Amino acid sequence: MLQGGADFSQLARERSIDRATAPVGGEIGWFARGVMARNFANVAFRTPVGEVSPPFETEFGWHIIQVLARRPTSAKTLSEVEDEIQEFLRNETIAQLLSELEDENRVVYYRPEIERPPSLPPPIAPGEPRPVLRESSVSPAGEDS
Repeated sequence: MLQGGADFSQLARERSIDRATAPVGGEIGWFARGVMARNFANVAFRTPVGEVSPPFETEFGWHIIQVLARRPTSAKTLSEVEDEIQEFLRNETIAQLLSELEDENRVVYYRPEIERPPSLPPPIAPGEPRPVLRESSVSPAGEDS
């Protein structure tokens, strides 16, 4: 059918059993080599632009690929992303620590993206005097013990 000039996207809509790509004519968009299953990526990058691959099998089933285009990719150097990586790792470490403290009922932390409960006072602005705090036990339900 395809060798006779049939429309790839129309055949994909009619015959593909892939519920994600069949409705869009088999379109999977741009992807980098390491994103797809190894055999799938190997066939995709080996098939010339404008060509259709022969049928092949992966752990997800049988496939036929039509390569419409390729575009170059560019990798960033470590120095270009180092600050972002450090901030990400710092935030992950903080999130993990807060999660552990919450699990141990040692702290209750209201994340900024979550609305503050009305019973909490507003946050203290930088430079304002801090209140004196006394330790008290708080049950997991938030009731004083």
